[in-house]
Amino acid sequence: FFFSEKSHTPPPSSSASAMAAQPEVIRSGFMEKTGEKDKNYKKRWFVLDSDQLSYFKTDKDKAAQGSIALKEVTSIEPVPSSRMFKVVLAKRTYNIQAPSNGAALEWQKDIQKAVDTAQGKRVRTSSTISRADSTASMARRASGTSVRSGSVMTAKINPRRVVKMGQLDMLSGTRGRSKNWRSKFMVLTLDKLTVHSAPFDLSSPTPALNTVNLQDCTEPKKLDDDKEHPFTIEIKSKVLAYYVAASSAEEQEEWVSALMAVQQGTATPAAVDPAVEAAQEEAERQQREAEEQAAREAEEQQAREEAERL
Repeated sequence: FFFSEKSHTPPPSSSASAMAAQPEVIRSGFMEKTGEKDKNYKKRWFVLDSDQLSYFKTDKDKAAQGSIALKEVTSIEPVPSSRMFKVVLAKRTYNIQAPSNGAALEWQKDIQKAVDTAQGKRVRTSSTISRADSTASMARRASGTSVRSGSVMTAKINPRRVVKMGQLDMLSGTRGRSKNWRSKFMVLTLDKLTVHSAPFDLSSPTPALNTVNLQDCTEPKKLDDDKEHPFTIEIKSKVLAYYVAASSAEEQEEWVSALMAVQQGTATPAAVDPAVEAAQEEAERQQREAEEQAAREAEEQQAREEAERL
């Protein structure tokens, strides 16, 4: 069983200067993790601060069982439609399970933001999102796969159609001239690739920074000529070229294979969590009922108008 999250109180210090030196706690709560050798999940108290993600045996312990340095994290990888996610380092991958899908998403958002800050990456703001939307507007209009709500692109994604999703770096600007690589959350479905600022709940419409219609793109190409991003993938559409970078050769191969499978029509959706499946079916049922009700009201209105004319 899980307990609700709460603020983590650092152990008392003998001096005020020691307290001031402690990094800021961003988030804390119970989750489960596997060991490096023992693959069984065990409940631990996690504390995320600006430097590391630490885990304790209980929320009363003062000494951490272990910690993950944020500067060493290469990626945060969600497990589609699940409360599990992975924190990937060069030499180890941590498998973590949150109390719920929603909690997993919140943890991933906070960890990714803390990683970006620790590694000196600029955090994306609403103003930079607007500029990125303007730069890629031609490509989005050409794809015709998203709906604009106000000034933000909103993507409604069916969990049953998700093939792969995860965190990748994406280049903003011309390759070879721009160093503006930003960490983005990518969702690959059976027909398109959507780009988001952070992980999100698939059960609701979500702002998308960009949408790429893969049927209008050439075959994805591996690039290894960038020393800082040796595992880059090039995706060329009729309008723009997109460049995303994986954290390893294995991850690069997985994404290229998945992208090609979508283009060739051979992709298979990832397994969907039963709870997400049930929520999707309920949402579809409510939508059908609303459409049927609207049709009935329209027929009744038309009948009344015809009766008045008679």
